[in-house]
Amino acid sequence: MTDLSAFIGHRSQAATVLDEVRRCGYARLRWDAALRLDDLAGLFTEDAARISHDMEAQAEGSGAYAHLTDDAIVPLRPVMEDLYDAAHLHLHGDDGGPWPSSLEGLWTRCREAGQTESAVLALEHGPGGYNSLHDDSYGAVTFPVQAVLLLSRPGADFSGGRFVLEVSGPDHPPEVVVPQFRHGELLLIRATSVIASGAVRRVRHGVSQVHSGHRRSVGMVFHLARPPGDHVTAG
Repeated sequence: MTDLSAFIGHRSQAATVLDEVRRCGYARLRWDAALRLDDLAGLFTEDAARISHDMEAQAEGSGAYAHLTDDAIVPLRPVMEDLYDAAHLHLHGDDGGPWPSSLEGLWTRCREAGQTESAVLALEHGPGGYNSLHDDSYGAVTFPVQAVLLLSRPGADFSGGRFVLEVSGPDHPPEVVVPQFRHGELLLIRATSVIASGAVRRVRHGVSQVHSGHRRSVGMVFHLARPPGDHVTAG
């Protein structure tokens, strides 16, 4: 497994990982950033939420998530900027590329398209909670990859609650993939499609039912959302 620092610091490592994401829909990175996972507990407070959602009320599953305020994502922004810087060059031919040279440049493109709000999410599932399969399209501008950070410990803080990907297409019957995804790992995933054997296939993601305990995760969506924020979630 590649370290986050290696992905950010070595262009060849980033290219290899992103090729895997393009084909398979995901790749795992070991979290070795200076930002500690424990420091992200504040993302789950009422003050951090720009909009809070009940998944069951919106037929998206069972659990809760919040689109976070610009102030709340300040601790995450350096990591998001580094991830974007490492990724955008290798995604120029994908889904609307070439892409701007910086995350702020991407946000400028989003704002020009009417997408003006942060799309970074904090998600929490208790017993029986789950997240239906979906993708995270928030408007005309959709960056091809996004990142999910698991803050809880499978087997200790919760059981069940597996991250799930579904890949489908005209030439490809629906296939469900369940990555190994552990506490302290960052999962890079494709936002809406994978490209394999010359074919473009749809990809959706979700979270299987939590059997016990509580599962917390953060979805780092790089593009912005249309106000007040579409009701789709990154697990």
